[in-house]
Amino acid sequence: MEPKPTIRLSIVIDAIRKHRTALKYNHQFMAGKLSISVKTYKQIENGFTALSLERFAHIAQILDINPFELLIPQAIEQPLLYKAS
Repeated sequence: MEPKPTIRLSIVIDAIRKHRTALKYNHQFMAGKLSISVKTYKQIENGFTALSLERFAHIAQILDINPFELLIPQAIEQPLLYKAS
């Protein structure tokens, strides 16, 4: 069986945070666009609330960036880790 790549979610979240701050978007702005509370958005950025694929795509849309560009730092900064399933 082929090994499955493990995505480093913390690196993806860091990329989201970097793009958000570069655009000068605060937590309140992001939460409003996502129709969630500021507390929930902060929990997403701090890794305490799961980041669904749908929400990830919506965040990329708000940041006006291709979702794959948020994944690229993961491949550049940290090689994929493989583990047998």
